Amino acid sequence: MKPRRQLFRRSSGRLHTALSTLSIALCFTGAANAASQAWRAAPVDSTWAGTSNWGATGTVTPPGIFPTTNATNTADVATFNAALSGGIGGSGNPIVIDANRMIGSLLFDTANAGSYVVGTNTSLQVGNNLSITVNAAVVNPQVVNANLQLHLPSSTNGAYTIQNNSTTSTATLTLQGSTGNPINSTRGSAWTIGGANTGANTISSTINLTTTGGIASTLTKAGAGQWILSGTNTIGGGTTISAGTLRGGSKTNVVPDFCVSTVDIRLVPGQDAAFEEALFARLRHVCPDLEISVSRALPLYTDPEHPLLQKLNLQGAAAVGAPWFCDAAVFASHGSPAIAMGPGSIAQAHTRDEWIALEDLEKGAAFFEAFLRSLQPA
Repeated sequence: MKPRRQLFRRSSGRLHTALSTLSIALCFTGAANAASQAWRAAPVDSTWAGTSNWGATGTVTPPGIFPTTNATNTADVATFNAALSGGIGGSGNPIVIDANRMIGSLLFDTANAGSYVVGTNTSLQVGNNLSITVNAAVVNPQVVNANLQLHLPSSTNGAYTIQNNSTTSTATLTLQGSTGNPINSTRGSAWTIGGANTGANTISSTINLTTTGGIASTLTKAGAGQWILSGTNTIGGGTTISAGTLRGGSKTNVVPDFCVSTVDIRLVPGQDAAFEEALFARLRHVCPDLEISVSRALPLYTDPEHPLLQKLNLQGAAAVGAPWFCDAAVFASHGSPAIAMGPGSIAQAHTRDEWIALEDLEKGAAFFEAFLRSLQPA
């Protein structure tokens, strides 16, 4: 499974470079303050904008702001910790988010929290440190049904956390609606999904995280809990560059007349011929007589909507990208859907003292058995 190296050669004062293309990637933390409020125990109606729906009593300004620029941010937290009153806020009468509302974080807390549905598949603007959290004491499932629109200043990368720490396995967290790259931003975003809850926590919405302005967005699974990604997802990791070899000249006391460099570059989806040309133009700006030759490795990519990948998702194995090459790319390029999957960590694979923990091996065997059984006709 060693990555293939691409040759960039420079002879007679000319540098030849090479580019390898590799594909799939996959690979979600919080805020607080200002007009943070908790949903009232006895709200008047299900509108987020209702001033009689937040706080303990009286007229209360709802949490959140209305952004005026892409750099606008807020640390407001909306907390849901009360039982449903007359079904308001539940599946039959979900909380209606008003247009252009921006929030810092959503928090579901205490054993009293009812089974909320926040949003009606409308947009919810979020700043650069969104967190959606279910705390340990919560005993009811929660749903966020909103299209998350990310706002990032041009100088700030986003950091987002979605986690369910409920100790009740049926108190799951489900995200519906789409999640994507920042609005009109050149920055990337890092998403962490995690927590200790072992139920069927699900992101059924579309996740669209690709490289933005040369900065990659990433998705990371953390904690012992389970997450199912059942939507149509586009997730691109970072471009990697490895300066493999460099040689030049013939003798110590002779001025070199050539230099040969071998460089390996792994691209992510969205970086096409235009990216190559921009890279080569920068190199030629430094060395005008530069000659570049490109040798491409086959990418490994299988449509995330393929039925077998969907079955893997249901078993808790979400597709992730990797900056290494494997022979599965050859099968995929010839029309045979393929992925690279196995127990243990790539950090221990193909090393001098390659090893795998017995516990990981046993978990891998159990996973493959469960997956194969899922393929049997009902």
